[in-house]
Amino acid sequence: MTVSFRVGRYLVALLWHAFPYLFIGFAVGSIFSTLQVVKVMESVDDYFYQAMAKVVHQCAPSDPANAADAEQVKGRAPGSSDHASPIRRTEARAERTLDPARTATASARECGAAPPPRAPEPSAARVG
Repeated sequence: MTVSFRVGRYLVALLWHAFPYLFIGFAVGSIFSTLQVVKVMESVDDYFYQAMAKVVHQCAPSDPANAADAEQVKGRAPGSSDHASPIRRTEARAERTLDPARTATASARECGAAPPPRAPEPSAARVG
């Protein structure tokens, strides 16, 4: 037998006998590290809850009796073009600016008036 074969057999036997202890150590270490992570996460959750409670406490009215009588924000009257989106209002303004005749036609149609007569378009055969 050669020396390298004996060393190989010795290492295999050593690993074979040490494997259960290595496995048990890995399992116990994993359990302890998992428990430590859970404790850290719980403490972070507690700190976050306390911080949010402080924010809510600071934002709450100081006197609950006056909370119902809070002053309304001053600005436009309720219902004054709040239902129209700003994009549609801008588009309508642009159409009125660029094509005032179309706006008059559209308002006449809304009032029930007949559409104005259109001039016949020249055909391609006659033009030229």
